[in-house]
Amino acid sequence: MSYATSKYYDFGKTAPFSGGIIDNQQSYLLESAYTPYGRNFRVEWWSISIRPGYSLLIDYSTGWYPKGIGSYLRASSTNDRLLVYQNSKVKSLTTAGVSTDCTGIIFTGTSRMNFTNTGDVCYCMNWTDQYTKLSGTTLTQPAAVPASFAPSYGVIFNNTMWASWWATNSNNVYRSVPSTFDDFNATWSGNVSFNEQITWLCANLESIFFFTKNSVAVTTKGDITQSGTTFGYAIRWMQVQEWAACHNSIVWAWNAVFFLTPSNKIMMIQKWASNLWFDTIDLTHRKNRGIEKIMNSLDPDQSNSFGYYVPSTNLCKWYFKSYGATFNDTCVVYSVNYDTFYVDTNKNFYDGVMFNGVEYTCSNIEPKVYIDEYGQTDDDQAIQFEYQTKSFAPSWPTTKNELWESKLFGSINELAEITQEVYVDGAKISTDTINSSNIPLITWGIWTNPVWDWAIGSYNPKDSTDMFDIYKITTKGKLQKKWFFFVWRYTCATLA
Repeated sequence: MSYATSKYYDFGKTAPFSGGIIDNQQSYLLESAYTPYGRNFRVEWWSISIRPGYSLLIDYSTGWYPKGIGSYLRASSTNDRLLVYQNSKVKSLTTAGVSTDCTGIIFTGTSRMNFTNTGDVCYCMNWTDQYTKLSGTTLTQPAAVPASFAPSYGVIFNNTMWASWWATNSNNVYRSVPSTFDDFNATWSGNVSFNEQITWLCANLESIFFFTKNSVAVTTKGDITQSGTTFGYAIRWMQVQEWAACHNSIVWAWNAVFFLTPSNKIMMIQKWASNLWFDTIDLTHRKNRGIEKIMNSLDPDQSNSFGYYVPSTNLCKWYFKSYGATFNDTCVVYSVNYDTFYVDTNKNFYDGVMFNGVEYTCSNIEPKVYIDEYGQTDDDQAIQFEYQTKSFAPSWPTTKNELWESKLFGSINELAEITQEVYVDGAKISTDTINSSNIPLITWGIWTNPVWDWAIGSYNPKDSTDMFDIYKITTKGKLQKKWFFFVWRYTCATLA
């Protein structure tokens, strides 16, 4: 977007306004590329576009909403599939939407089922039912485990299964025999005991993190020793402000670990520049980059929150409850590339997983599973886009410039309609409807956007199904104002 401050002077300000959300300081102090408020948008190549939608994969019609979804990638077979926990059964689900009940065990637990896939098998854990192995479509309960062993989750680290949050011994983390994830009793197995209750686990390629009620500890591969029949390890405690509020809200992205704290902050664990040890950073409450107001609007109880990492776009996604809500209704997205946040609405999901490069989620309200980040609607509902610029002041301390016109360059589908509202010192002075019938076409070609112009939408040359024409959108002669602060607000909905 470009602004001409006077009809008679060649004076303008280029303000792309294509960054994410920063809501923890007054808007006129924001960097020009960021907004104090926006919903359902993404940034790519510093242009802004409406986020993708989601599409129904399967409707189970009756019973619970799914209480867990997982990825089952078999090492020696091409028969990959999703796993869904619904109506006391683990169900095998293809990407074509064909669901088959796994046989052998009917579960009793109604809490979230966590799936840990390794090799040709997948392990199922839900706090209530005994540790269970799925091979193909057959469920069995391994015998070489502690009596009534019912952990809530497990992670693979150093070729070993580490499982915890078992009601019987909540201070222990149980370690299987290396490469034999059915056996927690034989030589090389064991457990790690803590003075505090273990609440969550997370592992990446280098380290395993133990989240307790009051702190975080870490063990690296170099801290583990094996000599004869003796298993040794070292645990080092990290200096952290808070610990994790929910196991499923812990996200591993490359060499960083992100987690939600009980006070609704998103923290990042990463190594120091010297690569000697770990440090934590508060991402959501930082000045000039934070989303403190959004996080403060969340409910104190985030026990059903969850998150995951999307490698293709380098995004971390979390699903939270707003204050007083009974289900997840707020999606907070963190862009690792741009170090900024976005917020999505109308995504009421209970769990999600990456499967062969595609996002799959399950509803927090109905017995449905969706393909996420797919299509231009939310299950045939319009996506409500909103984007508000920071406050723009055309004047200087010693002069007062007249804002004559604003120009918006962008790409728009011929059936789309955008509403532009202009506010001056908090009062709305202009409302314009922008569509293909009232704006002139410039030219079309790959990457022909004029330099320094801000694009609504982005053109992906790899996508041959959606063609957008480039338009020059001009609002001229309506402004002619000498007030101090101007704000542009854009709203749009995709076609349902």
